[in-house]
Amino acid sequence: MNLHESRQDCAECVGHTPTPWRIHSINKTLVIESKYLHTIVATTGYDPIANAAHIVRCVNSHDALVKALEVALDRWGRFECDCGLPGCVDNKVRAQIDAALKAYKDTL
Repeated sequence: MNLHESRQDCAECVGHTPTPWRIHSINKTLVIESKYLHTIVATTGYDPIANAAHIVRCVNSHDALVKALEVALDRWGRFECDCGLPGCVDNKVRAQIDAALKAYKDTL
């Protein structure tokens, strides 16, 4: 039986493990686990503390950052910059937000 088959009867197991995630140390291995103590990943890599901290920081802030970008783009999108400058900062920032949200949605 593979992991996918073993989880089919678990209604709570749909999607990724709920956040927030945290770092826990077992011997010399760092474990990223959920608040329900589900192990997400264990690492002993190049710099496991930095790797684990980066993963947890990214995962725990991800949903809020995506929502903030969506709200900013929605509100900002109502206004068209008419300065006519080719290097307009407003247009560059809007393009960066668009690109970031597209990259997120393309990975789903």
